[in-house]
Amino acid sequence: MALNGEHYVSQHNKLIEHRGSMTIMEQKLLRTIISEIRMDDIELNDYIINISDFKELTKTNHKDIYNQLDEATTKLMRRIIEIRDIDKKNKKNFKKLTIITKTEYKEGKGQIFIRLNDEIKPYLLELKNQFTQYQLKYVMQMKSVHALRVYELLKQYENTATKKREFEIGELKIILGVDDKYSAFKDFEKYVLAVAKKEINVLTDIEIDYKKLYQGRGKKVVGIEFSIDTKVADEKKYVTWLNETYDIAGITTKAGISGERFNSKQIIELYEAACNKTMSSNTDIDPFEYIRLNYLYMIEKGTHRSKFKYLLSALYEDFASAAIQIKSRLKF
Repeated sequence: MALNGEHYVSQHNKLIEHRGSMTIMEQKLLRTIISEIRMDDIELNDYIINISDFKELTKTNHKDIYNQLDEATTKLMRRIIEIRDIDKKNKKNFKKLTIITKTEYKEGKGQIFIRLNDEIKPYLLELKNQFTQYQLKYVMQMKSVHALRVYELLKQYENTATKKREFEIGELKIILGVDDKYSAFKDFEKYVLAVAKKEINVLTDIEIDYKKLYQGRGKKVVGIEFSIDTKVADEKKYVTWLNETYDIAGITTKAGISGERFNSKQIIELYEAACNKTMSSNTDIDPFEYIRLNYLYMIEKGTHRSKFKYLLSALYEDFASAAIQIKSRLKF
């Protein structure tokens, strides 16, 4: 499947909170690789990145994109990230891992072949809880590496009751890899917090703000409290329009997903994904049957993930090979 911004990036929260610094190009390349992982994979594979797709997603005009990606893969192979954990006895554990073990270029193909380190499998595969998922497109046009990291850190808390997340300044600087920079808070705010807020609010699906947490009479800033809002423009009007324009109940019944509590927006997103996939075929594939077969595949897998997100990925990538099944029936 061609790389596009609709791909999902799914990571365990411990991986999102890793310690270690990378360039923005490294971060984007890594997220692109992660977005190529299928939700039902049980092993890490060799992943192929089409350079032309990557260039389009990042909206870059750099003529030396090949050299930039070559440099990014070399750096990623040398990077060591630190993942922290707290066990049942409240003791901290530290694990240091490399990320990539192999890259390969084939002249004339415009592709990079990348192998991830098997040691990071627990943070990318068969995720059942404590993971965060978002669409790749939201980070691919970011200019600030700090904006990308802050976006992921706050995306974890988007669906919590308070929609807030607090950090001690020192802790946040360590996670962002700037613990040896910006000793003055005003510089940290100017070059990290303000830039991250602007890019996240303009480019992504959430809107954030923050307030400073003070300590003592000197009003020293010791922490940051972020607030997170999901962007919803004219939500009620949009849902009303959907229900008036589409036969939501009919689509749900024909696709065989009546037993799920998908809302109107989700039903239409699933239907449009199925239509986009089936229309690209020269054979008259029924989009409702295409959804039904991929839905049955999901039920058979017994996934504990978000059913909507899993089914949407299944439709984009045709986990059930539904198109082949339907085409084979049409031959008889």
